[in-house]
Amino acid sequence: MLPHACPRRRYRVVLEDVGERLQLCLGYAALFGALDGALSGIGALHAAGLLHGDVGAHSILRVRRAGSAGHMGVVVDVDCAAADMRAGTMPFMAVEVMFRQYHIASVTRELLSAPAPPFRSHVFHDVEAVWWICLWFLCCYAPAASTIRRGLDHPLDALHRVLGTVLPPSMHPALTVELFEWQMAIKERKGAVYRRCVDMDGRVIAGESPALVEDGRLVLQRMIQAVGEHSDLQRAVASVHPKKLGNEDSV
Repeated sequence: MLPHACPRRRYRVVLEDVGERLQLCLGYAALFGALDGALSGIGALHAAGLLHGDVGAHSILRVRRAGSAGHMGVVVDVDCAAADMRAGTMPFMAVEVMFRQYHIASVTRELLSAPAPPFRSHVFHDVEAVWWICLWFLCCYAPAASTIRRGLDHPLDALHRVLGTVLPPSMHPALTVELFEWQMAIKERKGAVYRRCVDMDGRVIAGESPALVEDGRLVLQRMIQAVGEHSDLQRAVASVHPKKLGNEDSV
């Protein structure tokens, strides 16, 4: 042993569990409440000039409020948060992050006629990830057999057209309407800021975070209200197996 070396010691670190994962939320209201709290935390990160960069079901916990019997959602795994992140976890990753390029349909003609700027993650991608979490859990929670009558203008059909995919036909229309409107609000805000900021200046785009987060929180609060108004949404739902969360697909 070297004279200046410390003798080998064994340490044990005991950690106490705090909160529960989203897949243990056994009801719609608990899920939406946790996502609402997570959006607040994401907004606080943005206000500090940081991006989370890897928002997913694995990075949100539902914890007890201090001095209260209620619960709230918190965002975790922020140790790698930075001003420019290019990470994400399937299936919660924003589409632009997945392809590492800005969505052409949202970009102005000036940008299309010039070389696209290097791709950089921004605040929209963190918030869009929360939208994908919400959609993913709603698909998991949807009953296996549909008991809901659908008309020609059912909001789920509009969401199908936007996503280009097939969603469970039993997804409740009261929730589908809100999910569709939230997605359109993100798209409209993104299109507006892209038209103003063709060089994709992250500081300009970051200024949209407060309004973007507020849009999402209002939608989630309306979804919580919808749960209280529809008895079929107040049933307990099966927990989601953690292996379905896709943690191993983080990039």
